[in-house]
Amino acid sequence: SFYTIERDLLSKNVDSAHRQLSDLLENAQGLSTRLVQTESLRALIQAEEPEVPSLAYHVASLRRITYGLITSGDDWQSEAVAFLGIYLKNGYTLTTLSEGDLPYHNLSDCITALNNSGITDIEGYMPMVWFDRITLHGSPAVPCLVGIRFLYEDVTLEKAGAIVIGIQQPALTRTFSSVSEGMYLIREDGTILISSDRNAPGSILAYADEMISHVKSGGSSPIASLPDGSEAFVYRIAGGASWLVSPIERDTLLHSGTFYDYMRHIIYLIALAVLFTILLSYFISKHLTRSLTGLTDTVKEIRDGRLDERIIPDSKDEIGYLGEKINEMLDEINGFYRAREADAAEKQYLNLQLLQAQINPHLLYNTLNSACWIIRQNDNEKAEKLILSLGNFFKLALSRGSEEISLENEISMIRYYLQVQNLGRGKDYKLEEAIPDMLRTQKILRLSLQPIVENAVIHGFSDWRDDGSVSISASLNKDGKSFTVTVLDNGIGILPEDLAPLSAAILSGEPGTKAHYGLLNVVRRIRGRYGSAYGMTITSEVGEYTRCDLTFPYTPAPDTASVRDASHPENNGRVLPHGLEKEA
Repeated sequence: SFYTIERDLLSKNVDSAHRQLSDLLENAQGLSTRLVQTESLRALIQAEEPEVPSLAYHVASLRRITYGLITSGDDWQSEAVAFLGIYLKNGYTLTTLSEGDLPYHNLSDCITALNNSGITDIEGYMPMVWFDRITLHGSPAVPCLVGIRFLYEDVTLEKAGAIVIGIQQPALTRTFSSVSEGMYLIREDGTILISSDRNAPGSILAYADEMISHVKSGGSSPIASLPDGSEAFVYRIAGGASWLVSPIERDTLLHSGTFYDYMRHIIYLIALAVLFTILLSYFISKHLTRSLTGLTDTVKEIRDGRLDERIIPDSKDEIGYLGEKINEMLDEINGFYRAREADAAEKQYLNLQLLQAQINPHLLYNTLNSACWIIRQNDNEKAEKLILSLGNFFKLALSRGSEEISLENEISMIRYYLQVQNLGRGKDYKLEEAIPDMLRTQKILRLSLQPIVENAVIHGFSDWRDDGSVSISASLNKDGKSFTVTVLDNGIGILPEDLAPLSAAILSGEPGTKAHYGLLNVVRRIRGRYGSAYGMTITSEVGEYTRCDLTFPYTPAPDTASVRDASHPENNGRVLPHGLEKEA
C-alpha cells in the first residue's frame, strides 16, 4: 500500500537523522575522553589543595588544552560546542564561560541537576549522559543540550568530579530538520529537550512513557504503537538517558506531493530501464549466437582428435576469453604428449618439495597465543625468550629455501623447538647430544630430525610426562660412506599392534597407515633425495622408549679441521638476549 511505502521512506529518513545525531554526540563523548586522559586533569583530581603553586602548571596546561580542543579542533567542535566545564570534588572548577552564565558552579550542582532530570541511577559508572536543556544568556540567547560525564577515583571509584559539555541547539536540529519534520529529542521523564518546533522544548511529549517502555523492552522494531492508535519511531541516543522520537503521520508525504514525485520518477526510471534492457538483450543475443556457433564448430573438430585446430576469437568478451583459454589448454595438452617423461620427473620433484615444505602451522599460532598471555601477565622477559626461540626456529626451518642444512643446524632447530614448548606450554623437555665434531657439518635433508622430535613431544610425552628427554647421537658407519643419526625419547612408546604396520610402511616406502604420517613423510623425502639405500628404522618399547635410526650419505671434509656452523659462533645454540641470531 501507499502507506507502507511512505512509512518505509520515512523510516530511512529517521534512521539517517539518528545516525547523524549519534555521531555528533559521540564526538562530544570523544572530547571528554581526551580530557580524561590528560595528565594535568589526573593531577588536579588527586590534589587536595588545587590552588597551591605546585599545581599552577597543571592548571594552566588544562586550561590551554580545554580551550584548544574547542577552538582549534574539527569544524563540528567550533560550531557545536557552546561551553565546557570541569568541576572537581576538591573545589577546583574550570569553565569556558563566566560563572554567571552557567547554572552549575560545583560538582554538587551537577549531581543535583542530574537528579532533577529524573535520572536517579548515578551511583555506578556512567558514560556521557545528555539530560538537560539550558539557555545561555547573551546576544543572542543560545539554547543548549547539556551532557555530563563523571570522573572517578582510581581505587575507590568514588566520584571525583564531572565534565559538563553544552551542544548548541542549531547544530542538533540541523541533523534532522532537513530529513523529517516533527522530530523530538526527549528526556527520561518525557520532557522535550530539542525539537524543530520552537515552542515544544520544555513541555511533556504525549505517550512518552509508552514510547520509552517500547525501547527498554527490547522491541525488534523502532516503531512503537501508541494508545491512540498512532505510531512513532523511537531511537535511544548515546548515553542512554534521552531518546529521538518522530511521530508517524499518514498524510505527511502525500500532502506535500513528495510521494507522488517519488513514484513518478520511479516509473520513468523503470520504463527507461526496460527499454534499455530490451535493446541490450537483442544486441548481446545476436553477438553471442555468432560467437557460440564458431566456438561449437571448433570444439567438434577437437573432439574428433584434431588437436592442431585453434579458435580465432573475433571479440574481447567472455566468448573470446574462453576461446583463448581453450587454445592454451590445447597447447598444454600437446606439450604434455611431447614431454610426458620429463613432466613425470618434474612431478616427482614437486611432490618431494611439497612434502619437505610441510611445517605444522599449529606451532606458530599456538606459540603466538602463548606469547600474548605471557605478555598480559607482565612476564616480558619470558615472552621475549619465547618469541626469539620461535623466530630462530623458523629461520633455520626455512634456511632460505635450501633443501639441505648441516646436522648442527638441524639440532639447533630442535633446541629452539623444545625451548618454544618449554616456554609456551610450561614443559621441562630436555635435549641430550652426542655428536662427533666430524659429523656436525655433514649435510642432511632439512626437517628430517625435527618432525621426529615433534612426534615424540605430541605422541610420546603429551598427557604422559612433562619432563621428557630426547637424546640425539650420530656415528659413522663401517662402510665409511654413510652415517647414522639416532633419535631416542623416553616417552610412552608405541603399541606392538601399531608398530608392526608402521615398520612395514617405512620398509616399503608406501603410506600404509594415516597414523604417524610425519614419520612416513621423513622416510619418503630421504629416499627421494638420496635413494633407497637410505632411510629410517624404528623400534619401541611401551612405557620405556621410542628409537628412530636415520641413515644419510657421508661426505668427507676437505680438511681435518672441525668447522663449526656459522649460525652458532661460540654460543652452542643458546638464544641471544636481544634479537635473532645473525644469518649464517
